[in-house]
Amino acid sequence: MNYLSHYSTAGSPQDPEIVLGLALPDLLSSGRARIRRMPPRQSERYGQLRGGLAMHFAGDTVFHSHPLFLELSRGFGRKIFEFATEPQKYRGSFVGHIFLELWLDSLLVPASADGFYSLMAEADIAGAETFLALHGVASPGTLSAIMERFMEVQFLRKYAEDGGVVYGLNRIMHRAGQSAIADFDIEAVAGEGEKLMGMELLGEVAAALRSRNFD
Repeated sequence: MNYLSHYSTAGSPQDPEIVLGLALPDLLSSGRARIRRMPPRQSERYGQLRGGLAMHFAGDTVFHSHPLFLELSRGFGRKIFEFATEPQKYRGSFVGHIFLELWLDSLLVPASADGFYSLMAEADIAGAETFLALHGVASPGTLSAIMERFMEVQFLRKYAEDGGVVYGLNRIMHRAGQSAIADFDIEAVAGEGEKLMGMELLGEVAAALRSRNFD
């Protein structure tokens, strides 16, 4: 899932440290750093940050293993194929997956973006950097630099604009060494049926998270 989907399925928490934990793996990957699993608990500090991080990993596991994820991402991959500028260099499963995540976030922008960014602005970035350094994930200053740009640009809002999802998709494809996709009408790929399925998928993830304890 992407940022707003993680925030939404976690119940739109109002604690900045939980919200930062939810976003942390995606933030780090944008800066070429990685946190792929829960670090071992070494103290009672950073409990809220760890809780958000645990919800991120749990949410991704439910999302990526759900039959609706497979159905939607494969269907999107087939539909988007016709817009590929170099089909021989194109991996439909990859682009369908990425499109699904960006598109779901675009649907959540009106309800979630303001709250998400406001809470991120209040998060303790210095504390999070200490947490990351403690576990050897990122060197000091890495997260601060990523967050400065993230909060300045607020690119998630652009997904709700015309062409925003396709632009975001092509940025990710470029970083992955894949060929670009020509601009296309989102409604031609993701109609009302897909929206219902996408919201059902997020609802299933939210229900799974509510059934677990992340303290």
